[in-house]
Amino acid sequence: DRLESEQIRRARAAYCGLVTFMDEQIGRVLETLGGARFAADTAVAYISDHGEMAGEHGLWWKSNLYEGSARVPALFSWPDRFAPGRRVAAVTSLLDLAPTLIDLAGGPPLPHAAGASLRAMLETGVAPAGWRDSAMAENVTTGRGERPSRMVRRGPWKLNHYHGHETPQLFNLEED
Repeated sequence: DRLESEQIRRARAAYCGLVTFMDEQIGRVLETLGGARFAADTAVAYISDHGEMAGEHGLWWKSNLYEGSARVPALFSWPDRFAPGRRVAAVTSLLDLAPTLIDLAGGPPLPHAAGASLRAMLETGVAPAGWRDSAMAENVTTGRGERPSRMVRRGPWKLNHYHGHETPQLFNLEED
Protein backbone atom coordinates (compact mmCIF):
# COMPACT_ATOMS: atom_id res chain seq x y z
CA ASP A 1 0.00 0.00 0.00
CA ARG A 2 1.32 3.39 -1.03
CA LEU A 3 0.98 6.24 1.42
CA GLU A 4 -0.33 9.62 0.39
CA SER A 5 2.07 12.58 0.70
CA GLU A 6 0.15 13.97 3.70
CA GLN A 7 0.41 10.60 5.48
CA ILE A 8 4.15 10.54 4.80
CA ARG A 9 4.56 14.10 6.10
CA ARG A 10 2.60 13.29 9.27
CA ALA A 11 4.50 10.04 9.88
CA ARG A 12 7.88 11.77 9.52
CA ALA A 13 6.75 14.68 11.70
CA ALA A 14 5.62 12.24 14.40
CA TYR A 15 8.94 10.41 14.24
CA CYS A 16 10.89 13.68 14.48
CA GLY A 17 8.68 14.68 17.42
CA LEU A 18 9.50 11.42 19.22
CA VAL A 19 13.22 11.90 18.60
CA THR A 20 13.02 15.48 19.89
CA PHE A 21 11.12 14.38 23.00
CA MET A 22 13.65 11.62 23.70
CA ASP A 23 16.53 14.06 23.21
CA GLU A 24 14.95 16.44 25.73
CA GLN A 25 14.50 13.66 28.28
CA ILE A 26 18.09 12.48 27.88
CA GLY A 27 19.17 16.10 28.30
CA ARG A 28 17.27 16.26 31.60
CA VAL A 29 18.97 13.10 32.84
CA LEU A 30 22.42 14.38 31.84
CA GLU A 31 21.76 17.78 33.42
CA THR A 32 20.70 16.14 36.69
CA LEU A 33 23.69 13.79 36.56
CA GLY A 34 26.01 16.75 35.91
CA GLY A 35 25.11 18.21 39.28
CA ALA A 36 25.66 14.97 41.18
CA ARG A 37 28.86 14.25 43.12
CA PHE A 38 29.47 11.05 41.14
CA ALA A 39 29.05 12.61 37.66
CA ALA A 40 32.75 12.29 36.75
CA ASP A 41 32.63 8.57 37.56
CA THR A 42 29.50 7.79 35.55
CA ALA A 43 29.44 6.50 31.98
CA VAL A 44 26.21 7.02 30.05
CA ALA A 45 25.22 4.90 27.05
CA TYR A 46 22.26 5.43 24.72
CA ILE A 47 21.60 2.53 22.36
CA SER A 48 18.66 1.57 20.16
CA ASP A 49 17.78 -1.91 18.96
CA HIS A 50 16.97 -0.79 15.40
CA GLY A 51 16.84 2.20 13.12
CA GLU A 52 13.84 3.50 11.24
CA MET A 53 13.36 3.60 7.47
CA ALA A 54 10.88 6.52 7.66
CA GLY A 55 9.91 6.04 4.03
CA GLU A 56 13.44 5.81 2.63
CA HIS A 57 13.30 3.65 -0.54
CA GLY A 58 9.52 3.58 0.02
CA LEU A 59 9.97 1.39 3.13
CA TRP A 60 8.46 2.04 6.55
CA TRP A 61 9.08 -0.99 8.69
CA LYS A 62 12.21 -1.98 10.54
CA SER A 63 12.19 -5.56 9.24
CA ASN A 64 14.72 -5.07 6.45
CA LEU A 65 18.49 -4.87 6.47
CA TYR A 66 19.07 -1.55 4.74
CA GLU A 67 21.15 0.99 6.68
CA GLY A 68 18.15 3.02 7.84
CA SER A 69 16.89 0.01 9.74
CA ALA A 70 19.96 -2.09 10.56
CA ARG A 71 22.31 0.73 11.59
CA VAL A 72 21.57 1.85 15.13
CA PRO A 73 22.60 4.80 17.25
CA ALA A 74 25.17 4.11 19.95
CA LEU A 75 26.08 7.18 21.98
CA PHE A 76 28.48 7.07 24.92
CA SER A 77 29.40 9.85 27.31
CA TRP A 78 31.86 9.94 30.18
CA PRO A 79 33.30 13.32 31.18
CA ASP A 80 37.11 13.51 31.20
CA ARG A 81 37.38 10.05 29.58
CA PHE A 82 35.69 10.29 26.17
CA ALA A 83 36.22 13.29 23.91
CA PRO A 84 32.90 15.01 23.13
CA GLY A 85 31.72 14.74 19.54
CA ARG A 86 34.08 11.90 18.64
CA ARG A 87 32.79 9.55 15.97
CA VAL A 88 34.19 6.04 15.52
CA ALA A 89 33.92 4.57 12.02
CA ALA A 90 34.62 0.92 12.91
CA VAL A 91 31.86 -1.65 12.47
CA THR A 92 30.46 -2.69 15.84
CA SER A 93 27.53 -4.74 17.05
CA LEU A 94 24.97 -4.71 19.85
CA LEU A 95 26.84 -7.84 21.04
CA ASP A 96 29.59 -5.41 22.08
CA LEU A 97 27.35 -3.56 24.54
CA ALA A 98 27.57 -5.94 27.54
CA PRO A 99 31.36 -6.41 27.30
CA THR A 100 31.76 -2.63 27.00
CA LEU A 101 29.61 -1.77 30.01
CA ILE A 102 31.29 -4.44 32.13
CA ASP A 103 34.73 -3.17 31.09
CA LEU A 104 33.78 0.45 31.84
CA ALA A 105 32.57 -0.63 35.29
CA GLY A 106 35.89 -2.40 35.96
CA GLY A 107 34.47 -5.92 35.92
CA PRO A 108 36.14 -9.02 34.51
CA PRO A 109 35.41 -9.91 30.88
CA LEU A 110 32.46 -12.18 30.18
CA PRO A 111 33.61 -15.72 29.45
CA HIS A 112 32.86 -16.79 25.87
CA ALA A 113 31.26 -13.43 24.97
CA ALA A 114 30.45 -13.03 21.27
CA GLY A 115 31.09 -9.27 21.46
CA ALA A 116 34.11 -7.23 22.50
CA SER A 117 34.58 -4.10 24.59
CA LEU A 118 34.49 -0.79 22.76
CA ARG A 119 36.40 0.96 25.56
CA ALA A 120 39.63 1.48 23.60
CA MET A 121 37.68 3.05 20.70
CA LEU A 122 35.69 5.26 23.05
CA GLU A 123 38.88 6.50 24.71
CA THR A 124 41.03 6.95 21.59
CA GLY A 125 38.61 7.13 18.65
CA VAL A 126 40.59 4.42 16.86
CA ALA A 127 39.80 0.73 16.53
CA PRO A 128 42.46 -1.42 18.21
CA ALA A 129 44.70 -3.63 16.09
CA GLY A 130 42.89 -6.83 15.15
CA TRP A 131 39.38 -5.36 15.55
CA ARG A 132 36.98 -7.66 13.69
CA ASP A 133 35.24 -4.73 11.88
CA SER A 134 32.26 -6.95 11.09
CA ALA A 135 28.69 -7.56 12.16
CA MET A 136 25.84 -9.91 11.35
CA ALA A 137 22.09 -9.51 11.68
CA GLU A 138 18.97 -11.44 10.84
CA ASN A 139 15.22 -11.04 10.72
CA VAL A 140 13.67 -14.44 11.18
CA THR A 141 10.04 -13.62 11.83
CA THR A 142 8.46 -10.39 10.75
CA GLY A 143 4.72 -10.87 11.30
CA ARG A 144 3.79 -9.00 8.11
CA GLY A 145 4.30 -11.83 5.63
CA GLU A 146 7.86 -10.78 4.83
CA ARG A 147 10.49 -13.44 4.37
CA PRO A 148 13.41 -14.02 6.73
CA SER A 149 16.61 -12.22 5.86
CA ARG A 150 20.26 -12.15 6.90
CA MET A 151 23.05 -9.60 6.62
CA VAL A 152 26.84 -9.70 6.92
CA ARG A 153 28.88 -6.51 7.11
CA ARG A 154 32.66 -6.26 6.99
CA GLY A 155 34.28 -2.87 6.66
CA PRO A 156 32.52 -1.00 3.84
CA TRP A 157 31.02 -4.20 2.38
CA LYS A 158 27.53 -5.37 3.18
CA LEU A 159 25.74 -8.46 1.86
CA ASN A 160 21.96 -8.79 2.33
CA HIS A 161 20.12 -12.01 1.56
CA TYR A 162 16.32 -12.09 1.59
CA HIS A 163 15.07 -15.69 1.55
CA GLY A 164 13.02 -16.47 -1.51
CA HIS A 165 15.10 -14.15 -3.70
CA GLU A 166 17.80 -15.83 -5.78
CA THR A 167 20.19 -12.89 -5.90
CA PRO A 168 21.62 -11.37 -2.73
CA GLN A 169 22.38 -7.65 -2.54
CA LEU A 170 26.01 -6.54 -2.22
CA PHE A 171 26.81 -2.94 -1.30
CA ASN A 172 29.95 -0.91 -0.80
CA LEU A 173 28.55 1.51 1.77
CA GLU A 174 31.25 4.10 1.08
CA GLU A 175 30.43 4.21 -2.63
CA ASP A 176 26.80 3.07 -3.05
